[in-house]
Amino acid sequence: MLVVDAATSPAQAARAAELAVAQSCVVVSSAPVVDTVKSVTDGLVTGTVERDQLAVVRPPVALPAEVAATVAAPAAEALGAWVSQVRARWPVTLLPAGPGSIRPDRRADRRRR
Repeated sequence: MLVVDAATSPAQAARAAELAVAQSCVVVSSAPVVDTVKSVTDGLVTGTVERDQLAVVRPPVALPAEVAATVAAPAAEALGAWVSQVRARWPVTLLPAGPGSIRPDRRADRRRR
């Protein structure tokens, strides 16, 4: 199974599919988090989360046949939660998003262009 969106390049989709088959794992495209992320407790900011421990996951998502037969396709709006659930049962490889992979559907990303 290969899940893409309008911003997925054919090369990135092909690479994800190749890795999923070759390594028998789920492959999900990812990018570094560039925004500052804060931790919050009881409505109060309590600290800054280190960005090097975080990633943004996005299409393409590639699943080998043996995985696709056992899981539901991911919903774009819940991709992070889906990856966490799948990772409990199957190996997941994060495929670094290529240069220029900023998503045009995010308001903050549009400002960076």
